Amino acid sequence: MKTRLYRARLCCGALALAALWLDAPTRAADNATWRPFLGGGLTVGGSTIATVYYRNGDYQDLHAGGLVAVYGGLDYRVADRFSLQGTFGYHADGSSGRNGRLTFSRYPLEFLGHYHVTPHIRVGGGVRYVIDPRLSGGGVLSDQGVAFKNTFGGVLEGEYLLFGDQRSGVGFKLRFVSERYTDKTLGASSSGDHAGFFASYYF
Repeated sequence: MKTRLYRARLCCGALALAALWLDAPTRAADNATWRPFLGGGLTVGGSTIATVYYRNGDYQDLHAGGLVAVYGGLDYRVADRFSLQGTFGYHADGSSGRNGRLTFSRYPLEFLGHYHVTPHIRVGGGVRYVIDPRLSGGGVLSDQGVAFKNTFGGVLEGEYLLFGDQRSGVGFKLRFVSERYTDKTLGASSSGDHAGFFASYYF
């Protein structure tokens, strides 16, 4: 009788553990939060990748780490203290005049992880893959095109979330990126290291 009772309790315990294990993905999904977001900002740094001279004697340098970036992506709250983020964007530095323009553009794809220090502050980093980096011209500078190899980089950043743990709101971040660009034809390498300030809106 005692043996049967023990076996029954053992079976009930096993079934309870199995139920908890099967229910864990559902509970994790319930606690997790998916949030799409859009953002943009300014960056500084990197090697001078080109210089545009104007007729009045002025000139403007284009940097491999500049200047304006816009992006969109998804933020996934894995747990109370951790979140993951994926983004795709456009990053460019350029100069234009009446008869010509020159632009250094690229399309970064990023995968980041963050640790939430407080409900309003998180720090993290990850990897960045830059697609189709190129120097392209128009008008009198149309012959100044240079193609660079796709490249990997590293990202470190900190973000202040105005909304805290709420679903939607604004976040401001400071970040540093380390990357290099290599000319497909000549093989010359330029630093794309840069720092930036960004604002994002989480829906």
